[in-house]
Amino acid sequence: MLSNSNTPSLVMEYVNKVMINIKTITLKEDASGGRPTATNLVSSTGIETIKYTKDFVLTGKTEE
Repeated sequence: MLSNSNTPSLVMEYVNKVMINIKTITLKEDASGGRPTATNLVSSTGIETIKYTKDFVLTGKTEE
């Protein structure tokens, strides 16, 4: 998982293994090729979507 940390979309398949009842985190790709932005969480049942109060850009190293 850490080896794919520079590509958040590849990490999404592991989210449900490290966060209980979370299926995925919705990412919005940057049109200019920059870092993606996380916008919300989707529950493992797929019924519930939780919107973040403020979207945030995924930056920095995973291990920090």
